[in-house]
Amino acid sequence: MKYLEIDHSMLDTPKFLITGAHGQLGRAFQAIFPDAMFVSQFELDLVCEPKKIHCALQQLSPSAIIHTAAYTNVDAAQSDHATAMRVNGFSTGTLVEYCREHNIPIIYYSTDYVLDSCPSGGHVESEVPQPRSVYGISKYIGELCVNTYGRGTVIRLSSVFGDGTNFPLTMLKLSESHDVIPVVCDQVMRPTYASDVAQATHELLRHYWIQDEWLLPSVLHMQNSGSAVTWSDFAKQIFFQTKKKTRVQEITFEEYVTSRADKITAPRPQNSLFDMSLLESLGVPLRNWTEALHEFCESGVSRQLQPSP
Repeated sequence: MKYLEIDHSMLDTPKFLITGAHGQLGRAFQAIFPDAMFVSQFELDLVCEPKKIHCALQQLSPSAIIHTAAYTNVDAAQSDHATAMRVNGFSTGTLVEYCREHNIPIIYYSTDYVLDSCPSGGHVESEVPQPRSVYGISKYIGELCVNTYGRGTVIRLSSVFGDGTNFPLTMLKLSESHDVIPVVCDQVMRPTYASDVAQATHELLRHYWIQDEWLLPSVLHMQNSGSAVTWSDFAKQIFFQTKKKTRVQEITFEEYVTSRADKITAPRPQNSLFDMSLLESLGVPLRNWTEALHEFCESGVSRQLQPSP
């Protein structure tokens, strides 16, 4: 599909507000949107009451919001219901109300955790969410808030890795002290590179936000392309690309939960594959995840593994 013919310079005009500055997505967006306003929990505390959030937004006065901030500790959310609901759900509603009041667009990043079925293909955007964890429910509440607004778009992601705490770095850190690492083998997904998400979002905004017209769909799935893999497959590829000799022991999720008997473990989606037809029809497909992982390993891993001074 050809992009719409528009004046691409319009993205130089809006005053973008990007939340979650210190998260994996927020850090990735800093390279793609260098002139945007980035706020962390210190500048915009999403646990605060709505009036304080609204007041902070009034002072920042954005002309568009890209909402990457989230409570992402899936297991902790099982017992910390209030914080998860406030950050992921209710505060998103406050941001949406501000956007409605000022007629500005908002993009909200959600998760595969809102879905629970196991389709033969990938999950489609029209599927009815069935979250099973507190984290998933809290993100779905955020989705519902955004979907009440005509200039809002939910972008669902899964298995994100980038600059920050993530699965590849966890595996590599464990490999420094373990010869064999047990990794779950009965959940399928496609890893998604935060930098590719930021770039794809930029392209979508360039081509589907035309002056006062918001042409993006209400829900959009975004995932790197390539073969579906399990977490154990992903770990093997990480060690292969970084030339580690660490071996992967394949275990079921049930075995993983049993090994953590003294800790709360939230349920995980068994199938996190997305149908990418809609994203591809918009002309913004993401590259193969193995290529993205290679770039990540080449450019980011060594720096992130360095001990703090």
